[in-house]
Amino acid sequence: MTNELDLVEQGLDEFYELYGQDLARRVLNHSTNTPRFVFLDADDYKSVIEATKNTLDASGPVLIWEQYADTIEDGRRDNYNTRTEGSLAVILPAENSVSARRSATRQARSLCLQLLAHMRQDGLDGPLSNNAIRVVLDGQNGESTGMLIPGWVGYGYSFSWLVPLDMTVVGV
Repeated sequence: MTNELDLVEQGLDEFYELYGQDLARRVLNHSTNTPRFVFLDADDYKSVIEATKNTLDASGPVLIWEQYADTIEDGRRDNYNTRTEGSLAVILPAENSVSARRSATRQARSLCLQLLAHMRQDGLDGPLSNNAIRVVLDGQNGESTGMLIPGWVGYGYSFSWLVPLDMTVVGV
C-alpha cells in the first residue's frame, strides 16, 4: 500500500486517511478481517463507540486517527507550507482493574511510539518523504485517554507535518 500514496493525485484529505490506515496495517496488523483503524472526524467520539461495539477486532489494539487541522506558513521564503496537526491514539480492551488498565495504557503508549517512529522514518525515506512532507516531532504532547470507552483504555500523541502548498494564482 505504501507505494500507492500520492498527495497530488489524492489530495491531502484522502492521503492523510490512507496514510493512517497504512500505519495501522504495518504496526497493528489492520486488515479487512481484523479491523483495527478508526478515522475520527472532528471529535466525533460516537463513531469510536460504534466501531468498538460493531466492527473492530476487540482482541487487540486499535488506532484512532483523528482528522487534522492546518495553518498556512511561509517559512520566511516564497515557498509555502501548511502545518498539518493531527493526533493518533491507540486503545486496547482492558479488564476493570487498576493493574489491567495500567498495563494496557503502557502497551498503548509503546505502540504509539512505534507508530511515531514509523512516521518519522517515512518522513526520511518513505511515502511522506516521497510527497515532500516533513515530519515535526518536537515537543509533541502525549497523554493517557483514560477509560475513553467502557472497557477500553489507551494513550495518544499529537504530531505535525509540514506539507508543501502551491500558492500559484491561476486564471486571474
